[in-house]
Amino acid sequence: MPSQVSRRVSLGSLAAFVVHQFVGGNIDASRIAVNGLELQQFVRLLFRSVENEFEPGNLLGPVHPFGGGTGGQTVDLFIGEMITSVA
Repeated sequence: MPSQVSRRVSLGSLAAFVVHQFVGGNIDASRIAVNGLELQQFVRLLFRSVENEFEPGNLLGPVHPFGGGTGGQTVDLFIGEMITSVA
């Protein structure tokens, strides 16, 4: 029997938007900071209900996109960020 999460994913009622950021090596630290701020601004522009700061490895949500789904079905969207350190 499928789990509740896998069932919701297969029905299209659950989604995740995850930004993968690379840090270290020759990557300019000031650009990393700007990217983080721009991600926050982007998400807040689309979803005014998001007030928390992103913490890498954690998902915010659920938030509900404009249009919210088809046939009156709501899609729960989770937003997150992951970071990978490169040499």
